Amino acid sequence: MQIGQVPQQQTEEGGDPEIDLTAGEILRQERLRIGLTENEVADHLHITKHYVRAIESDNYQKLPNAVFAKGYIKNYAIFLKLGIEDILERYQVLAIRQSELSQGTTARRGLRLRDKDKLWVVLSVVVFICGFTGLWAFNYFIATGDSSRASEAPILNMTPLSPSNLDFNAAVTSLEEQADGTKTGYLPKEISQTMNEKPVTTTETGDHLIEITAAGNDVLSISFSGNSWVEINDVNENEIYRDIRIAGDVLKIQGRSPFNILLGDASFARLSFNGAEIDVSDQVRIDNSVRLTVGL
Repeated sequence: MQIGQVPQQQTEEGGDPEIDLTAGEILRQERLRIGLTENEVADHLHITKHYVRAIESDNYQKLPNAVFAKGYIKNYAIFLKLGIEDILERYQVLAIRQSELSQGTTARRGLRLRDKDKLWVVLSVVVFICGFTGLWAFNYFIATGDSSRASEAPILNMTPLSPSNLDFNAAVTSLEEQADGTKTGYLPKEISQTMNEKPVTTTETGDHLIEITAAGNDVLSISFSGNSWVEINDVNENEIYRDIRIAGDVLKIQGRSPFNILLGDASFARLSFNGAEIDVSDQVRIDNSVRLTVGL
């Protein structure tokens, strides 16, 4: 084949030649047949060796643009003395095909990117909703927990103290605990009921005399020169009297001995049993209280 003649292939039946070679393949084959190097072609065409390789490999995307690519290929064909129109026609067919493929690839890439963007948007919305729901649930349970604990908290009785609501029974219990380390407390309900059922008569006159009469002939008398708590139980530990007395009071109890006596402040009390005075000075505790039994 002579220089300037485009190589063609015949079909098996010997018909018209098929265009099965690209422009780049024809140019490369002709350059090699003549014995030219890539650098020689590049120097003659005033382009880089990379552009020569791009033309021969039909990689037109590496060329500046379609106008420059067409010009380079035309000059390359003229330099090798090949048919310009045939080379340019082959280039045009392949360039259009590559452009369509590139557009399709770009479109598919764009679709994938849009799909990814949609996916990220959906994921972001889901994460936001989950986070907001979790935060709301956390605050709700914290708030309800605080409310429950507040509702379960004991309500303090803030009633101010006054002589009418002072509990003298608690005062006597405290005195007993400090004196001997024991805890007596109030009388059981059963004993109180039994005591109330006994025929006890209490009389309080205007001259500070308090008389208590029960079954029995023994007489216990206590005179007070100051404020003192007094508690008296009978032989069965039934409560006969429990109260606080003041200066000038006289407590007289008739019943069956022995009598168990507790005085909150013995220094303000003088005791007598069946007319005989009782000296309690040697039984006074450190807090001035006295616990004793008379009539044994």
